[in-house]
Amino acid sequence: MQLIDSFLVPDIPNGLLALIVLGTLTFFLMFGSRVRRQRRLLKGATQGLRERGDTARRAAPAQLNELFGGPIQHIWKEYSDTLHSMPVALDGNGAAVVEYRSTIPAEMMFTKEGLVDGPMFDDFFRHLPGILTGLGIIATFAGLLGGLSGFNPSDPQKAIEGLAPLIAGVQHAFTVSAIAIACAMLVVFYSR
Repeated sequence: MQLIDSFLVPDIPNGLLALIVLGTLTFFLMFGSRVRRQRRLLKGATQGLRERGDTARRAAPAQLNELFGGPIQHIWKEYSDTLHSMPVALDGNGAAVVEYRSTIPAEMMFTKEGLVDGPMFDDFFRHLPGILTGLGIIATFAGLLGGLSGFNPSDPQKAIEGLAPLIAGVQHAFTVSAIAIACAMLVVFYSR
């Protein structure tokens, strides 16, 4: 028990602090790269459709495949299966002008969940602030236990001598907890 009190308990807040910082940095690296990649894909697709303007309605779905890459390629493939050609008029040479119409609204296929939440691995990142806060709370209790392990209230002299390590342990524990809460708030702010 002495080994646990003297060695493990005071080091738990430091280990948790390292885990909190590592988790936060990993979030910013992973989430940031996913945001940039998904933004680039969506911006490229919308910009390509805008550049084609009305001709995009007359283009065969296969001609638009190049605009949709990465995670949105699968959604486009499913949506393009709902597109059907429909002659709408005759051009100056007597050839039929064909437009493509969908049997379902695009909003049903191109949803926030499909375009953003899935590719961003949002299910994990949504729970990360709670995990960070929980680690901060565990660090607080570990720091309190570490500070209390050296405190001996049976002798007034030993109690006075034990106050400095107790206060230092509590201060360190609350600092780790505050850092964890700040990291959780940063994650929430950045991800939303």
